[in-house]
Formats: sequence, structure tokens, C-alpha cells
Amino acid sequence: MQYTHILWDFNGTILDDVETGICCINRLLSRRNLPLLPDRAAYQAVFGFPIIDYYRRVGLDLEKEKYADLAIEWVKEYNREVKNAPLCPGVWEANRFFQGKGCHQTVLSATEKEMLRGQLTDLGLLEHFDDFTGLDNIHAAGKIELAKAYLQGKDPRKMPVPWRYLS
Repeated sequence: MQYTHILWDFNGTILDDVETGICCINRLLSRRNLPLLPDRAAYQAVFGFPIIDYYRRVGLDLEKEKYADLAIEWVKEYNREVKNAPLCPGVWEANRFFQGKGCHQTVLSATEKEMLRGQLTDLGLLEHFDDFTGLDNIHAAGKIELAKAYLQGKDPRKMPVPWRYLS
């Protein structure tokens, strides 16, 4: 059976922005004299959605500071740093492969949608995907609901998607 739709995750699958994320959170932590995340392993041990819980796990005090303010601060850092983040290996090849098979390709992200559009444009990727979907805010609560909405009415047998995680 041939796949007809490919749903790509953006951060960490298309864009290798782990080092960017570490750099940005460490700047927030440093400004507050909190312990930094020393490496990818430490970052991956605490990172997750919703981001508000991740902020708590790294030691940010949401009793003293508003989450919305921290999110704005982090996004400013991220937008400054992300231009240095590389694509993950094999992205171009996989994209061309699925284009050649006639698959509809969509990018999914917990990034705010217009910010995602800018990143895809800056990377020269926007025209290589059929669609993209992101959040309507910068609070990165998660993307499961976006994925569920995208998958409505599509045949799960024709999509290489881990459906068990979305039900």
C-alpha cells in the first residue's frame, strides 16, 4: 500500500535545534542564577510538553514570574539563535523521495504558525511542503491536538503516523 500523506514534525526532525534550545534555556537560567543544562542528555531528560512544566523542571519559579513573560523572553532568544541551527540529516532527500511518490507533505509544530512560516521560508523549505500547521500562540502547550485535527478524515493505513500515540 502506498502512503498518500506524510506528517513531518518540525523541531528535531526537520530542524536540528536542540543546541539552540539548550542555549536559549541556559540564558534564561543564567539570568536567574540557576544551574545550567550542561549537555543534550540533561536537556532531553527534562524537556517535554507542555513547556510550562518543562520550565518548572529546569527550576524556573512560576510563582515569582509569569509564564507568558518567560515565553516571550525565550522566543526572543530562540529567534536570535535559530538561524544557526542546521537541518537534520536526510531531510532534503526524504522530502524529494516523498514528492516523487506524490505524497502530500505537511509540517507540524508546537511553534506559533507565523513563526513557523518564517522559519520554513528562511530555510528554503516552504515551497517544498504542501502545508504546515502550528499553534496560534507562543506558549507551546503541545501539538497532539493539531495532529488529531490534521488526521481527521484521513485513512490511517495510508499514513506513516504512530496512531496509537494520538488516540
